[in-house]
Amino acid sequence: MDFLKDLSEEQLSAVLEVDNPLLILAGAGSGKTRVITYKIAYLISQKYAKPENIVALTFTNKAAGEMKNRIKKLILPEDAEKVWAGTFHGFGLYLLKTYGKRFGFPSNFVIYDEDAQEEVIKEILKDIARDDDYNSKDIKDKISRLKDKLITPEDFQSMISNNFDEIVLEIYRKYENYLRKNNAVDFSDLLIYSIKLLQENSALKGYIQDKLEYVLVDEYQDTNRAQYELFKILVEEKKKFSVVGDDDQSIYSWRGADYQNIFRLEKDFKNLKIIFLTKNFRSTQQILDIANALIVNNDKRYPKKLWSDIKNGNHPILFRAINEEDEANFVVRQIKIELLKGKNLSEIAVLYRTNRQSRVFEEAFIRSNLPYKVIGGISFFDRKEVKDLVAYLNILYDPNDIISLKRIINVPKRGIGEVTYNLIKEYYNKGYSLLEAVKEVSKIKKEVKSFLDIWSYLLEIKDKINIEKLIETIIDKTGYMKEIEKYDRDTLEAKKENLLELIEFSRKFSENNDLGEFLSHLTLSSSKIEDSLESDKISLITLHSVKGLEFDVVFLVGLEEGILPHYNATTREEIEEERRLCYVGITRAKEKLYMSYASKRYNRYQEPSRFVEEISHLLNVKK
Repeated sequence: MDFLKDLSEEQLSAVLEVDNPLLILAGAGSGKTRVITYKIAYLISQKYAKPENIVALTFTNKAAGEMKNRIKKLILPEDAEKVWAGTFHGFGLYLLKTYGKRFGFPSNFVIYDEDAQEEVIKEILKDIARDDDYNSKDIKDKISRLKDKLITPEDFQSMISNNFDEIVLEIYRKYENYLRKNNAVDFSDLLIYSIKLLQENSALKGYIQDKLEYVLVDEYQDTNRAQYELFKILVEEKKKFSVVGDDDQSIYSWRGADYQNIFRLEKDFKNLKIIFLTKNFRSTQQILDIANALIVNNDKRYPKKLWSDIKNGNHPILFRAINEEDEANFVVRQIKIELLKGKNLSEIAVLYRTNRQSRVFEEAFIRSNLPYKVIGGISFFDRKEVKDLVAYLNILYDPNDIISLKRIINVPKRGIGEVTYNLIKEYYNKGYSLLEAVKEVSKIKKEVKSFLDIWSYLLEIKDKINIEKLIETIIDKTGYMKEIEKYDRDTLEAKKENLLELIEFSRKFSENNDLGEFLSHLTLSSSKIEDSLESDKISLITLHSVKGLEFDVVFLVGLEEGILPHYNATTREEIEEERRLCYVGITRAKEKLYMSYASKRYNRYQEPSRFVEEISHLLNVKK
């Protein structure tokens, strides 16, 4: 048991508690993964549980693999291998495959992944002639969220509030029928049918509950309703469990996570013991003071205060930028200073709330020859709506650009398929100009005539208006905005923001109105000028993608009302999640934290975020 000496006092108390159901509230950087792995090793070494009767539930198979590898370093590797460590869905699959057949559940079912789910929904949309009206991915995501909350089509019928919900209900019913007919399940079903299997078969439930001697859950704040219900069934008899999570880092409600599961534990398990892990092993105390001062403004949380032994850190800096370009230039200047002091690019990250914000930093880094990578997202210049609009501009600048024509001749959808495009290509290859080829095919295909009219109009006016107005006209005349309105709210808003950002980007070229120069600049911006083998790069990351990562130097940018907190956050609960998102960003920083907001962004005056006001007394302000 020498390995227990590696633990702090707080961590040790969490590992040694085996008599009561346990909630471990592990603050950012407090070593929660260490606690969960050491606890498993402790349970086995002290014979509180046999390794084969321990279940450790995680959210990714990678995390489960890392957990097992850590345990192997503490106890006999063969014992570590016997522990069941995996995802909730993996455990659901295990239950259905091992016990389902005895109770009438077919053993030869197939599992549809997300791509297969979307294909089924695409087919259903085609069958009801609504494939042009709705986006299959958004409907798939909505159905998955409903199933994660254990909401059936019958339940959902009474919850409908708009046209999108109406179509989701229709598709949901047909989708469920399709799965049953084809002996298939999706990921959500692995939990739903496992819960049903145990609820409807008391003998099996008793056997499983008796077999499991201890259950552990990592990242508990990210569980959804179905995961909680399965977990509750597994542990309700013996009440031997430890869950590790942090209510202050619950930021995924939009994908089904329900942080209320943390508070449900106290209601459902009367003798629940709560242990706080508040010592942070990552950040300086100066950074933690900022985090503490921010998160204390949330009402719905367990009070905790992070602290660190690293007391001699730098005071976080707040920069008041004139506009977004000024903000990006500040970040570039500070990064260059950090590099001169010996920092590597890979130790530096820029964090932002929305994908749209990456554009100005990408451009600034390219201009300054600073290699970067966009993590958990797509580079601004590679986003579909940006590439679509650029393709329209390309065929106005060069009317013989057949590659760009192919991209957008059916965007938005006009009923122009591969056969029609190949006919245009045949005329083009015979020596017709591309415009002439389109004119020829338009004589026999009315859908092409619709495209030709738009193209001809845009060619006629392109030199009479500036680039900004030209992009706005393309969006208007093509009906592009209607095309993206088939997406769900969040995706729609993101796409709208990217279009607005492209318009904003074009403003600097509107004075000389040189379309060629604008397109050349776009091409240079979108090209990967850095060596593709170069791993030492600055990280550009949205706040939702940065959880679990840490960096020596962090720039948290765009701290303005309407950005962070986001303008879609209107209720108190939504604002509190936005504050948790900001908290996650702050606690990624190990040594230095820079925060910034712009007085003017997207050509509009901005108010500093309310979060800035909550922590401004602890910040070193720069202008």
